[in-house]
Amino acid sequence: MYKRQQYAQRRATCEKAAEILGVANLRVVADSIAKSDDPFQALKETLDKLEDDTMKKRVRHVITEIARVNSFVRAFANGKIDEAGRLFNASHDSLAADYEVTVPELDIAVDVARVNGAYGARMTGGGFGGSIIALVNKGQGHEIAQKIADRFEQELSLIHISEPTRLR
Repeated sequence: MYKRQQYAQRRATCEKAAEILGVANLRVVADSIAKSDDPFQALKETLDKLEDDTMKKRVRHVITEIARVNSFVRAFANGKIDEAGRLFNASHDSLAADYEVTVPELDIAVDVARVNGAYGARMTGGGFGGSIIALVNKGQGHEIAQKIADRFEQELSLIHISEPTRLR
């Protein structure tokens, strides 16, 4: 239930932002910003029209994520795997910082994948749990998956579970 409420809250925030900006949805804004002469300035001006910092963060994620997806498609289609990986990384970082839907376990898995040779890694799904996707060389997937599993095993071994105390 918590996940659905949090997702609904983010969606409502973005819908309210679209209303404030006078558009049907944030894709309209994203497309307009992408076509502008100075996308960074256009994004700043758009965010300056919004009510609060949380709304600005959510909208920044949505707009930049649309741009990242478009850039990823082009980079991947043209064999620019380093660029595609950078875009995966930027996507995850934005999901964590601006949309705030990652959880520590996903962040650990992404970090381990990145450190161990993935071109890029990001969470996938609706957030607040789920899975990651990592862009790796052919044949490297099992090795990186094992390193992620090893890290989780290491993290669990650090948790001390004490014996229950009886109240008298």
